[in-house]
Amino acid sequence: MTLREERRHLVKRRQFLAKMLADAGSFKECDQCRSIAPQCVGICPFCGTYRFNEDPEAVQATLKEMVQRPFPVGAAVAPRV
Repeated sequence: MTLREERRHLVKRRQFLAKMLADAGSFKECDQCRSIAPQCVGICPFCGTYRFNEDPEAVQATLKEMVQRPFPVGAAVAPRV
């Protein structure tokens, strides 16, 4: 990824995350991989676990951390089978 592509990606990512921050109560955080998922899911779409933190403040904290990174916070977590 070139520096230009990374900057463009970060701008799009920040816009998307800002929308999620505005409605943090509609999302929950996976306790295993820290991915953010909609409240309606029962299993994490990324790692397959079923444990979530539904506290909006925790979701907001994770989203604020994600704004600073070009890739998901839990990107290094391998999916469970």
